[in-house]
Amino acid sequence: MHPLKTTISTPLTYSSYTHTKAPEQFRGQAQASSDLYGLGGVLLYLLSGSPPSAFPSTNLRIDFEDSVPMSGRLRRVCCGVC
Repeated sequence: MHPLKTTISTPLTYSSYTHTKAPEQFRGQAQASSDLYGLGGVLLYLLSGSPPSAFPSTNLRIDFEDSVPMSGRLRRVCCGVC
């Protein structure tokens, strides 16, 4: 093996900010989509100044559309990851 290459046999599931953690990360079952969930939480925090837990949610989907002002294009992007 090349000295600069490493192999990770266990997925990394660390996040210091639990408001942006995907539910499966709490169970130690992180996957690629977990990163998108986290990104959505960070985006929502940056846009609103409030953690995702401050918004109502339905079936793990955060209902932010009526609470956070943004352009239509940005809204479509955020709806894709939140």
